[in-house]
Amino acid sequence: MPPDQRPIKEPRWRVEHAQIVDPADIPRFVKLGVIPSMQSSHAISDLFFAPARSGMDRLAGAYAWQSFLKSGAIICGGSDAPVERGEPMIEFYAAVSRKSIKGESGPGWHPEQKASREQALKMFTIWPAFASFQEKDKGSIEPGKLFPSRRF
Repeated sequence: MPPDQRPIKEPRWRVEHAQIVDPADIPRFVKLGVIPSMQSSHAISDLFFAPARSGMDRLAGAYAWQSFLKSGAIICGGSDAPVERGEPMIEFYAAVSRKSIKGESGPGWHPEQKASREQALKMFTIWPAFASFQEKDKGSIEPGKLFPSRRF
């Protein structure tokens, strides 16, 4: 379809599973207008095998939430269910702790990259709504917006 006939004039590009990225590429996301999409529960499920499979050097850019945020990017969080459990509280916990459900951490997991609670909340609410052109309908608690029926 020719660009002038597209219903969306300004696309919001995303890279899904932007979970292990060369740190030098992080500023390029903002420069190119690309939203990184990550599943924080992958960070804690990868915790025990990623150093051996990916190497410690590559983990410098693994789940680099603070590096992305400091560059000016927003992060679209997700669960990747059914690959992961799809539990919102596990996703939130993984983003703010960078530890396994049992509280364990491992070498190369850069605790300085963990998200604040406010940042994690945005990763799973308003930022994904924005990334999918749905910020007028959901992503925050406001009159007239959709609200999840699930209890947390």
